[in-house]
Amino acid sequence: MHTRRTAVAAATTAALTLSLSVVAASTATSAFGSPAPAGCRLVELLPPPGGFDAGVMDIEVVDGTTVYYGNYQVVEDDIQTQRAVIWRGIDGAPEPVDTGLGKFADIAYELTSTGLVNGASEDRDMGGVVNWVLDITTMELTVVSASSGTTDTTLLLRRVNDSGALVGSDVRGVGDGSPRRNGFSAVGLESATSSPFRLPSTGSGSNAEGINAQGDRVGIIAKAKRPQNPHWTDYDPTLWRADGSVVTMDRVGIDAVPWEVKDDGSAGGEGFWGWDTRAGHMEAVYWPTPDEAVGLGVVDGGAYSRVFGLDEGGWAVGGVERWTEEGDPYHDPWRGSVFHSFLYIHGETGADHLRVLPSLWSVENGVDDWHQWRGSAVHAVNAELDQVASGSDTGLDGQGVPTQGATVYLNASQCGIEVPTTHDPYHLASLEQARAESDRVAQGAARGPRH
Repeated sequence: MHTRRTAVAAATTAALTLSLSVVAASTATSAFGSPAPAGCRLVELLPPPGGFDAGVMDIEVVDGTTVYYGNYQVVEDDIQTQRAVIWRGIDGAPEPVDTGLGKFADIAYELTSTGLVNGASEDRDMGGVVNWVLDITTMELTVVSASSGTTDTTLLLRRVNDSGALVGSDVRGVGDGSPRRNGFSAVGLESATSSPFRLPSTGSGSNAEGINAQGDRVGIIAKAKRPQNPHWTDYDPTLWRADGSVVTMDRVGIDAVPWEVKDDGSAGGEGFWGWDTRAGHMEAVYWPTPDEAVGLGVVDGGAYSRVFGLDEGGWAVGGVERWTEEGDPYHDPWRGSVFHSFLYIHGETGADHLRVLPSLWSVENGVDDWHQWRGSAVHAVNAELDQVASGSDTGLDGQGVPTQGATVYLNASQCGIEVPTTHDPYHLASLEQARAESDRVAQGAARGPRH
């Protein structure tokens, strides 16, 4: 296996900065021109030597320094794997996170303003998962106990909050080499050294991935299957409050999955739009409150979007999918699509619009057609800094393989262009046509059947 972009990856002492003009409205005809004084700037955070395809998962100000936390790819013993990395400051050199656990892969998840990061280290066959929390102010790493009070389970933790409380799920049938079974249960931990506790559930299963500073957690409770569609299980979007109460959140259709919750009570994730399991689609959802769900739609030529990152003040970021055809160098034969990065600011972004963000390659080459702005699922957002970060397209390598770089959008609210969205991606005239098209898409969907 070859290591991509080694010439760029070796230059780790400085970030690469590109500028573009402000695009304030969807009617703008071009995203590029002479740099504006307070205009959007894209900065590539370079990976450690030998690394490539880096991306940013979170942005926080820790002890007065803006810190970026993410992942990069690297080839070790002729096998490609993933490692976690920290950048302290926009010009900071990359600091690989050495967990000392000797696992095949280390995966970065969350960064807090108190300097805690969490992640998971995995064996190659997913037979062993170790969760950990690292204090980047002291570089002390704590391994989370795998015990969850039951046998044959693996603990999968996703987020940590400012005080060190965690959220995730335990999964039956993982950890002993057996296939995964439908056995997710939402759990919380008060700290990395405490024992997990189950979050209340009245369904056949549950899963949680979001936590805020107060200790509120969000996720789903799986309900009974539908007789008319036996492969389908409804997901009730659920808020487990720190005071012990459980709230079923609003939705834009049959069900929804909130992935993150913030201190102001807002949440973000995805939801099924519509009330017929054979004639709908999944799209990004923003919850200003648990009682109000706002569907953000999908772009024309696609049928999926999701909020992956969130901040107070209505800032939501994520990815929106668009189908591609064979012959497109970015066409994925498995997914059949590309992802575009987006920013949505509740109350500021136009109704039924998403702000699609450019890529490093598009800025460098002056390409102002958003259809060619290949991005990724944006996770990192900091409204106070006016910054968003993820991974974006840097072009094709010598073998025609798409590459990406860790991308920070400075003055992010002025980046990109607002693109109209739709809640009817198939443009069909009847329910019968919608069902037929839904069945066709489901045959090749990476998401697969609902369980």
